[in-house]
Amino acid sequence: DISRITKYVDLPRQLKNYINRIEELVKIKVVIVSVGPKRSQTIIREKVFK
Repeated sequence: DISRITKYVDLPRQLKNYINRIEELVKIKVVIVSVGPKRSQTIIREKVFK
């Protein structure tokens, strides 16, 4: 269960590898990762909104 994780570095290695592969395929950085249905369950890797 990853729904309580709040930092990208704390995600399982396999999930980070999967996200890296998606970034390679689409050539766009994944900056927001949702770990559950609530807004508070969102990990923002990089600020994209001002």
